[in-house]
Amino acid sequence: MAVFKCFVKMAIAVLPKNELLHLRHLCDWIVQERHQVYYKPLKIIKQSLTGPVKYDVISYYLLKRKHHGDMVPYLQFVIIFAGEIYQLPLPIPDMDYYLDGKEFEVTLFPYPTLSVDHVDKYGSVGCQVIDLTSPELVVGDELKMVMHFDELLNL
Repeated sequence: MAVFKCFVKMAIAVLPKNELLHLRHLCDWIVQERHQVYYKPLKIIKQSLTGPVKYDVISYYLLKRKHHGDMVPYLQFVIIFAGEIYQLPLPIPDMDYYLDGKEFEVTLFPYPTLSVDHVDKYGSVGCQVIDLTSPELVVGDELKMVMHFDELLNL
């Protein structure tokens, strides 16, 4: 849950002031030291690009629902750095009350510089949904990585 709160802090930091009135509850929630589950599920979508990355900037996007009643969250936060995209709907019960208990689909945010040639050579973008609802500290999780290179340069 602490990781999800960190993403929410980033979203609030770049949010236009006129949207803050909808997120006052999140401002109060993220400063609480004790992680309590008020909103669930707290899920993020993580996309990972395979192969070399030619995108060396950090970008963020705030995606706002166009029409009340559409089956998408009111606000989503997307942050892109290196070969990773993290996308999360912000929990805003006042604006998303009609989504409560219902399934809805979130369109994956496209990787900005992904080309067909890159996909042909290195494979498609990997995608996973990560549930960060639990307030429990996670220890000992391992992430295995396999790396390849085309040539070794002696510098």
